[in-house]
Amino acid sequence: MQRDQDDGRGLWLKAGAVWIALGVVLAATVAGAYLAPGPLRLPLALGLGAVKAALVVVVFMELFDSRASTRIAPLVGALFVALLFALSFADEATRQEMPRSFAAPPERAVQDR
Repeated sequence: MQRDQDDGRGLWLKAGAVWIALGVVLAATVAGAYLAPGPLRLPLALGLGAVKAALVVVVFMELFDSRASTRIAPLVGALFVALLFALSFADEATRQEMPRSFAAPPERAVQDR
């Protein structure tokens, strides 16, 4: 008699493949932290972080096989984070240098009693 159900091997193979891929990307992250020249470290780390997040989202969260309302929730979260970054950068870009009179007073030495 044939069984119509999957015995779970496919799930373990998929999870194992993603685990190996995440390990490889982790090794690339560590290697990039020590071997990449200074200006390339941040873009490399952010790119590898995006790859790791995409692997988790696609495989473990199974967003491609879920309903539309479930797929919209992470998209809204990502857009909200992008909005927060944009507002933070806009705030920093539009700040003016504070006049010296508003700066903190110089520290004075504490006198012994």
